[in-house]
Amino acid sequence: MSADRRWIPELVMLVTTAGLATILVRLADADMRLSALFYFPGATGGSWPVGRHLPWSALNRTAPWLAALLGLLGVALLVIGRLQPRRSAWSAHGLLILLTLLIGPGLLVNVVSKDHWRRPRPHRTEGLGGRYSYVPPLVTGPHGRSFPCGDAAVGFACGALFYALRRRRPVAARLCFAGSIAAGLLIGAARVASGAHFLSDVLWGGFLTWAALMAVHYTIVGNPGTRRARERRTVNSPGAPP
Repeated sequence: MSADRRWIPELVMLVTTAGLATILVRLADADMRLSALFYFPGATGGSWPVGRHLPWSALNRTAPWLAALLGLLGVALLVIGRLQPRRSAWSAHGLLILLTLLIGPGLLVNVVSKDHWRRPRPHRTEGLGGRYSYVPPLVTGPHGRSFPCGDAAVGFACGALFYALRRRRPVAARLCFAGSIAAGLLIGAARVASGAHFLSDVLWGGFLTWAALMAVHYTIVGNPGTRRARERRTVNSPGAPP
């Protein structure tokens, strides 16, 4: 399948996975069941003690550092690609990383979705130490910013490296894909263990981030016309081989 049509099966897979995961979470009551495993009312220091211990306490502090690292990598690639025409593809990779962070975890997750869905966090939900009724995923709540998980979204945003490496380094790209899923789920698990998020918050942080990543890649950065224009600039640059 040509690269410009590859987005179709990827989008179908993303939508199908998101739909099935949401249905299964609701049918199995997975949000409340999983969070209840970490809830210990009356425990010394608070009702969510697991999240205060390693490795969860370290993972709870990972997202800001990871976002900063990705941002710095994106800026570095963008600058190098601009200054060295023979590495113009690097600027595209840098732009992909920066736009994914901005649109995915930044805009879609932490601004639009949290303000729209207003889902109470687990520690503010009845049965887990709070006073609000449980609100299922994709249902508007009364108050809160639980849905989706912004910290986990940063981990999933590492998937930008998958698209950046897929054409020339397919093995490394697959490792980055697996690493991004693992990072998002591990950071999300720490947030669940702390009573800050439900399982479905974590999953939808990933779905929205990957939707943003795919949109940026296929419409802006990885668009075949854009790629051909970069290749022409590389060929015409000083010092390029004849």
